[in-house]
Amino acid sequence: METNTATGTTNFVVQKNLDGNTFELDKVNKITKIAWSGKVNVSTASELLKLGGDSVEFDGFTKLLIDRSKLTEFDTEARVWIKDLLKTRAKKLARNVEKLAIINAQSSMGKIFSNMMATAISLILPNMKMKKFDDVEEAEKWLLV
Repeated sequence: METNTATGTTNFVVQKNLDGNTFELDKVNKITKIAWSGKVNVSTASELLKLGGDSVEFDGFTKLLIDRSKLTEFDTEARVWIKDLLKTRAKKLARNVEKLAIINAQSSMGKIFSNMMATAISLILPNMKMKKFDDVEEAEKWLLV
């Protein structure tokens, strides 16, 4: 039986990399991280978000880190798919999530898409403990507390 003890520092291991968009896990601290990069299509968005959902539902991960610092935009199909995911599976999984940290996008277009997604998350999942950051290290510290 595996014993997990929070360490005060993160140790992410990349599980999947799709053109610079990554799905990472910190197994000790039970943190799932998805990092978006560039223009994200529906195939990439759905694959990484399904992996994230599975980590919460099947593996007991309780903290999420969404890094949108390098995000340019989600294509139209990806935005529609993500909106549907938030209304269905994400809504069911939210009760298992302790915290959601979101790293703001750096590009102007990325900020627009980031803000739309954060607003949708807060409307659909109003009880989610969520905080936005400009810095990954600050987000990780918040998740570890």
